[in-house]
Amino acid sequence: KMQLFALLAAAVAAAAAVAVAANEPANKLRVEFSRVAGNYTVFLGEAALLVSRLSGFRLHTHDTECTPENGCVMFQSPIGPDSGTDSLGDFERSGVDWITLHGEQVTVAARVYDSFVVFEQNFASLVRKNCSYGLTNQTITSFPSFHTRESPFFRRADQVGAVWWNDVAGGFGEASTWQELLASSHGWGAWQCRNISGMRDSCSMPGTFLALFNTASNITLLASSASDFTVTTHSVRPQAFAFDFGIVGSIERIPIGHRVESILYVQRDGSFNRALKGWGDALLKKYGKQRTSFDASVVTAYLGYSTTGFYFYSPIQGKNFEDTILAVDQEIQKEKIPVRYYLLDSWWYGEYANPGSGVLTWDESAAKGTDSLNPNGRFPQGLAALSKKLGERGRFVQHMGKWLAQTAYQQNPEWDFDVNTRSSIAQSAALSISDEFWDFLLGQAAAWGLVTLKQDHVQQQIPQIDLCLQRLDMTQAWLDAQARALQKHNLTLQAGGYSLVGLLNAVRFPTNVLTHARTSDDYGCWYNPKTGAGKGCARGFTSNYYNYAVAPQGSLAWALGILPYKDTFFSSGKVASTAPCITCLFSNWTEPYSFTHALSSALSAGPIAFGDGIGGFNSTLILQTCRSDGLLLKPDRPASPLDSSWVTRAFPSSGGPIGNLWSSESTLCSQDGTRCHQFYYAAGMDLRQPYLLRPSELIAAGQVWGNNNNHNNSVVVHSSNGNVSHTNGKVNEHGHQLRKVEDASLFAYDLQRGPGASLATFDATHPLAFAAGPDYGTCTYFVVAPVLDTTAGWTLLGEADKLIPFSAQRFVHLDEQQGAGFTVTVRGAAQELVRIVARSPNGQLIVREATFANPEQLRTVSFP
Repeated sequence: KMQLFALLAAAVAAAAAVAVAANEPANKLRVEFSRVAGNYTVFLGEAALLVSRLSGFRLHTHDTECTPENGCVMFQSPIGPDSGTDSLGDFERSGVDWITLHGEQVTVAARVYDSFVVFEQNFASLVRKNCSYGLTNQTITSFPSFHTRESPFFRRADQVGAVWWNDVAGGFGEASTWQELLASSHGWGAWQCRNISGMRDSCSMPGTFLALFNTASNITLLASSASDFTVTTHSVRPQAFAFDFGIVGSIERIPIGHRVESILYVQRDGSFNRALKGWGDALLKKYGKQRTSFDASVVTAYLGYSTTGFYFYSPIQGKNFEDTILAVDQEIQKEKIPVRYYLLDSWWYGEYANPGSGVLTWDESAAKGTDSLNPNGRFPQGLAALSKKLGERGRFVQHMGKWLAQTAYQQNPEWDFDVNTRSSIAQSAALSISDEFWDFLLGQAAAWGLVTLKQDHVQQQIPQIDLCLQRLDMTQAWLDAQARALQKHNLTLQAGGYSLVGLLNAVRFPTNVLTHARTSDDYGCWYNPKTGAGKGCARGFTSNYYNYAVAPQGSLAWALGILPYKDTFFSSGKVASTAPCITCLFSNWTEPYSFTHALSSALSAGPIAFGDGIGGFNSTLILQTCRSDGLLLKPDRPASPLDSSWVTRAFPSSGGPIGNLWSSESTLCSQDGTRCHQFYYAAGMDLRQPYLLRPSELIAAGQVWGNNNNHNNSVVVHSSNGNVSHTNGKVNEHGHQLRKVEDASLFAYDLQRGPGASLATFDATHPLAFAAGPDYGTCTYFVVAPVLDTTAGWTLLGEADKLIPFSAQRFVHLDEQQGAGFTVTVRGAAQELVRIVARSPNGQLIVREATFANPEQLRTVSFP
């Protein structure tokens, strides 16, 4: 019976597709529903891409898995096709009305836009009666549900790669072939929760986002939630040949009128980066949000100091933490390092000292509290007093972990705490969704100097609060209440161990609330997972080895409008930490490769906060990241892996770089805004094989993401070397007019060696050579600059003593003088000396200097 149903449904869908396809433009995206059976197919032009699994709908209710195949769900009527327009653009909508034997009415539909589909589950009836499985590793609904064997996209499983993230702060993502993923006996996706003594301890949530790329058809698909981010997921059920989207299986009630949405983004040219950006653009547009601005807060804009490093749970011997911070600040001022804030990690309120390791109180009383390392109090005079002593540097980023059930705040009935008390204190938790509570808590914190809240341990908080897994809106209500209070008090949010569901949910927040997310693992000592070599670790950390690798998951964060943040780093290996083994992250350990960490931080375009102990500051390296007033020098956007890097992660023999090879750009424009040039950055770290990078690949990467500056209606001049060409007058997706420059050429230099020792031609026959090595100490960093074609052969090489030589925080304008050189307009801090390098037409390196009377002053520097 089921086989006959499937054959009939497939035949009807195929007939409908043939009738429509004749009138459709090539490569048009569409979804066709059977008008008699309810199954559906996603088409790209005339070719089927994805085919639903049987009817492609499932609902768990009344302890029954209801599907049309078992007769528990009945087809009512087709809907559409209709056309409309919303915030995402023009769409065509069609779908099916279903009704269960128990009377629940559900409409499923697909809104098809130019490059993506939004799938809807609309609940016209309350779904409550025994709908929950009580488990997070299943879903109570399925739509869409695609057949992993019959869908043409999946038919050659060995040619399809997959990339996903369990936690953006816990590694740089997972990758495999689709074939390998299907071979997993337990399936993939949903929520995989770790249990200790029969109780939930933490959850990974891999099904939140999945990218699939077909190397044969050159099509990339990105799938994620588009609403209800904290309770929805994808899953792969190998035994059922199903790739599903639905509501997590522990949810106990779906209210009348609720709509759940997911998005499937289709990239026709196969570019992973272009798909990632397009997917992120769609979600941001849906919720009316912009990407975080670089100057959203003092933390995103200026240099900081982090206590997640040398002094992590380790004050100076004989001193409390208050005196330790003051001693560090004195040394920072002595070294003339322009720190503008301090990051206070979980030790400030005694997280590890509290029974259960979490938050009991989060206020001045917690700061003044005692522990074994601070018998007279961590901050005896309080944080407000410390902020006053620090002056303009007295602004804090402060950690907040999991809330413990024993918190005194839960005794106030108006603060709406949900408390779960278990036999294990460590797995007992509390959580408030009250606006009044978060307003009170963050309002008093703003008064003592808080500027950014570092929310950590979300991956523990969610599973340890039963209502977060049982109610559709609980986790969302908590995060939303927190975000409203942050905005009210002009504070920002750093996502620590925030989980990907939290980052996706943040597209609903106002712009510049959740400004940045830690997209690296914890900084600390490590063992090299490739060689087994380590340095000073008291424990066998291997994940910490990849702390430097911020760009892969940073690209995901930036797609969602959030700046990436690489955890702190030691700027030198001069001083070994004597920290006690509370966490064993830094005991008797020094950093061997500080440059790699500094470069990764600079290329992230996010916050930078070093964490050395007194005597260990490498002020020269630190100052390469910023101006003399601490303003960070950033590329136009966070660096991302090359498209070929993503493919190689799933298919190591595909020819792309094996390891980390990232790129970013800076765009400098003329004063009248009519002409721009792109300058490129390319960094290779921890490569397992040498790699040759040609202009075509680098320039293509620069055209994907655009930049964070407003260069509309300007001419962006790209090199045509490496078979890259643009048609005169064409406008790209960023609004820049592109002009083909036949005679353009490029120069590149290794920043660590400097342009004087390494400047060379960069073209298809002279590629950039990236070295392989045993660990991330092998780091090659090239800066690429175009010859300014109307200047008779001049090339701006930038501020070559900075990690980002062409930053918009330094360069204001680049104006070419027809046949006679060029000028740059620059800005800087008061009394700052800036050196700018250029290559003359005869090959000489010319250095010009500029100083500034005040930060508002602009200086024009001329070449020649």
